[in-house]
Amino acid sequence: MGAAGFPAGADGALDSVAAGASGDKNSIFFEVILMKVAIAKDGDIVSEHFGHCTEYAVFVIEESKITSREILESPGHEPGKLPPFLASHKVTHVLAGGMGPRAVDLFCANNIEVFLGVRGRIDSVITDFISGNIAQGESSCTHGPDHEGCAH
Repeated sequence: MGAAGFPAGADGALDSVAAGASGDKNSIFFEVILMKVAIAKDGDIVSEHFGHCTEYAVFVIEESKITSREILESPGHEPGKLPPFLASHKVTHVLAGGMGPRAVDLFCANNIEVFLGVRGRIDSVITDFISGNIAQGESSCTHGPDHEGCAH
């Protein structure tokens, strides 16, 4: 388990908040860790391929609790388009069955952590992620960089 009860390696903070009177030795300081997790979805399950789904379930997580959820429509599958799109929505983590290595690199360049090899129902997956039970896995997307022969 990582910082603030998040999965190990998932303690990238989007916002930090400090409270207290400056100079007061009795001031109380606290930090709120905020994560925004996007899960590629096909119906109620995790999509096999992040870029080919039509929408993303997006969850805001504060102090190990879901504080909001929304559905984002995909802007379409074009090389290099999804990482900046999700970064513009302040997403910090993405979960999917698979994606190509170039997409993973582009998400990392946008400060978004990627978890691959994720399978199951969306509600179960986000609960497992918050509990620290989702580990980095192998991408279920095994095609080449040009997507030839991609069956999903």
